[in-house]
Amino acid sequence: MNASKTKFMSFNHNQQISIQTNNGTKLEEVSDFKYLGAWMASTEKDVKTRKAAAWRACNSLNKIWRSTLPKKFKSRLFAATVESVLTYGCEAWIMSPRLCKELDGCYTRMLRTVYNINWKQHITNKELYGDLPKLSEDQREKDTFRWTRVQKQK
Repeated sequence: MNASKTKFMSFNHNQQISIQTNNGTKLEEVSDFKYLGAWMASTEKDVKTRKAAAWRACNSLNKIWRSTLPKKFKSRLFAATVESVLTYGCEAWIMSPRLCKELDGCYTRMLRTVYNINWKQHITNKELYGDLPKLSEDQREKDTFRWTRVQKQK
């Protein structure tokens, strides 16, 4: 084990924990880390990085989105290349209503990009989505998100 590259994260401990290797090297404790592309301690941080990665994927296909290809083809390509990036690791997310709204808004803006619909065109979300469900509804039906109620702190 390479002690200089190895870090640890502890949960449910009130006191400081120290872990040493066999040769006496102390391992560094971290409050959050990235594992398989997802941040472990913070759903908000993971959603933020997923949105950024999805926008990069979406913008890299701008030439296709601006083309005259059929809407059905664009929808399938979007689902395979952008939506999958956005929802990667969503099974571990603890979703609040605010995060849901944030994800749905991002997804709506991406669909507008895919279908070349400017916000000035005043098209309703119902018309935009067509037969597609909202992202939060789709994930709720698949039972991938863990839902929680966030109570306001006094």
